[in-house]
Amino acid sequence: MIGKVYADRWDSRATCQEMTGSGYGAQKVIKPSVVGGFENAALIARWAQQQGKMSVVSATFESSLGLSAYVQFSYYLELQKEDICMAMNKEPSPSIAHGLGTYSWPKEDITAEPLNIHRNPCSGFIEASVDDAGCLLGNFQVDNKVILRNFTGEEVHKYQLTVNSYGFSFFINNNVLVFLHRFLGTGEDWIPIMKAISGSARCIAVDLPGHGRSKMQNHGMREAAQE
Repeated sequence: MIGKVYADRWDSRATCQEMTGSGYGAQKVIKPSVVGGFENAALIARWAQQQGKMSVVSATFESSLGLSAYVQFSYYLELQKEDICMAMNKEPSPSIAHGLGTYSWPKEDITAEPLNIHRNPCSGFIEASVDDAGCLLGNFQVDNKVILRNFTGEEVHKYQLTVNSYGFSFFINNNVLVFLHRFLGTGEDWIPIMKAISGSARCIAVDLPGHGRSKMQNHGMREAAQE
């Protein structure tokens, strides 16, 4: 199946912004890189489509590698919209231009052969091919000319220590990065990033109390009264 995605420029500051336009109804502008990835973005888009709103995917400052994933995701939302309209016995709305127009902003690209996003001379729309995006993702090659430095990732070691957090403090030397995960996360969330930069800095990630392998300590009434 040959698919095309139309690109345009949308507000680069929007996380999940609702816009209105004449003849188009409400439009939900979604940034997958801000809302937690494509899975969360797909859930937001499905909710918006079920409410009769159009979902617009908006990129930040992505390379051709990132935009290729955005192109495929945008096309997936178009197919999802058609399925939802069919289930609700509604006529699908016309395809819209997604916010992928930032492709021309970076001076350099990480890929050896950038994604072909161009203006169609017949329609005047800026288009990207879903098939081209798939080929780029499948045959991705880094352009060695844009690499400034190389780092060798080191093995990540795991330690389990019993620490009384009450009145606990510590000192960190220079060139040490401490990674703190978000709510319901774990220190392991940072392992891919730690491996990437461990050649230039010592990286430490911890499981916050009540997360991962860290457990909350139950204080007795006496200790609680003292606190």
